[in-house]
Amino acid sequence: VDEKEFDGTILDSSKYLDAPAGKHGRLKADGESFVFADGTKAKFWGTNITGQACCPDKETAEKTASRIARCGYNLVRFVDMDKEELTAERLERLSYFQSLLKEKGIYTYFSLLGTAQGDGEDIKDGWKLSGLFDDELIDRQKKFAKTIS
Repeated sequence: VDEKEFDGTILDSSKYLDAPAGKHGRLKADGESFVFADGTKAKFWGTNITGQACCPDKETAEKTASRIARCGYNLVRFVDMDKEELTAERLERLSYFQSLLKEKGIYTYFSLLGTAQGDGEDIKDGWKLSGLFDDELIDRQKKFAKTIS
């Protein structure tokens, strides 16, 4: 099935996206709500992209961004992308993918070191909470954040 067949049909929810993402300014918390700098209230409906899928090739990025937009999602959370080194090629792919999402009105959120675990001595995969308390994991998160910014 050619997914472009769905463009503009009742199955295409991309018309509900407020593109491009970021046009209302920075997001802030206002009590129990999220509000952009210009006063626009924010609500998010999102999905996760994990691991290698966070850094797709151009063709896959274009197809995936279009599919996510057609589903009406306005947020993508990148998860578990910190298991492998962010090489220049992976960063370029990530940047291209993120630019496509932004253009369509889809915000992005990075879950840093989401699967790292440990007690400071032995770091393994799978325990998310350690990243809040373990000094080594906090340092790794800072390095990872600098790499993707």
